[in-house]
Amino acid sequence: MHYHCMTIDFDNTLGHFIGQGGSKGFFSIFEKRGIPHETVARCYESTKTANGFSLDRFFDELALQGIALLSHAAIRVEIQREFEEWLCQSLVLYPDSAPTLTWLRTRHIPICIITFGDDAFQRRKIELAHPPYDDIVVIPHLNSKADAERTMLARFGGPVIFIDDKRSELDAVREAGLTEKEVRTFHINRPDSPYQDQRAKWSHGEIQTLVELLPEFA
Repeated sequence: MHYHCMTIDFDNTLGHFIGQGGSKGFFSIFEKRGIPHETVARCYESTKTANGFSLDRFFDELALQGIALLSHAAIRVEIQREFEEWLCQSLVLYPDSAPTLTWLRTRHIPICIITFGDDAFQRRKIELAHPPYDDIVVIPHLNSKADAERTMLARFGGPVIFIDDKRSELDAVREAGLTEKEVRTFHINRPDSPYQDQRAKWSHGEIQTLVELLPEFA
């Protein structure tokens, strides 16, 4: 099929954390300073599910819990440095991501990364991972990527293809009225995705790697 654009999620779709990455490595930055694991985990989840994670908002959540440690400017700067080091060391693309996207670009298929989260933090992660792409759209609310899909349809024409590791995001596109003829949806089942157990309300293609999509562009 001739797709006019690939739209694709970033976290646990194109890139992921390895080693002491993910929440475990992040939590250790604070736990070693005496902040209880339960407090760190609660603040992390609260920050992540609101408008997407950012370190500044995480600091604000900790402050609401009465963590006075972060009132010291020097400690905040130290944590920011450790956070950036952890991010640089832990965030990588999946092995199939860059080759697949590079292949698509040689065939002049526009690639738009549509990702949920804090705008600055998501763009920083993409900058560090450095996948091939043509555009980035950061969405501040979960399950609300349909408007971005409509923008890509208006810009490039249809159909477009949309890949995400969260079935809820794919469902939301259908619930917003976008048909399979407009947006072909694929769920990618990455082995370390925290959303593997999500159940879909709508039918979506199922893949394990991005390479499996290449026949779709034949």
